[in-house]
Amino acid sequence: MSRRIVGGLCCALALAGCMSGGGQSEVTSCTYPDSARTPAPGFICGEPLEGFPLTRLTSSPPSDEAAEVRIESGRQAVQNRLMLEWMQDWYASLPSADRDRAQALVYDWLSQELRVVRTRTSPAGSIWLLVGLNRTEAQAHQALNHRLLSAGITPPPSTEQDLP
Repeated sequence: MSRRIVGGLCCALALAGCMSGGGQSEVTSCTYPDSARTPAPGFICGEPLEGFPLTRLTSSPPSDEAAEVRIESGRQAVQNRLMLEWMQDWYASLPSADRDRAQALVYDWLSQELRVVRTRTSPAGSIWLLVGLNRTEAQAHQALNHRLLSAGITPPPSTEQDLP
């Protein structure tokens, strides 16, 4: 009878080990997009980062350029995308003369505020960057509206409804 108990315990321990291994695979389910079998940090899969509510993930493919150059190029690409996105979403209805000035102000503001907050190199050689602002999108919109007003540009009224 004791052999059955010992055998049962061994079987139970083996199953428990398999089950905990399955739990670990959930924890490490985030992988690099270009190295699907390699666990990646959570920011690669969209895990929020405290202090940076507005972030964008980008990557720089493998190249002979220095890492600093690749990182700065990635930051600038995000800066350009955000500037274009916000000009379309928030300031498209400005008169064309004001739109050009507003675009320059948005670009300059992003140059000052946008940060590379995380970087990792994948096994495939891509540098993955999390670029972000320490503001929400609504806070960024408000800050940019103030910047435009200071420059003599009246921002268009917000088309978003205020939430209660």
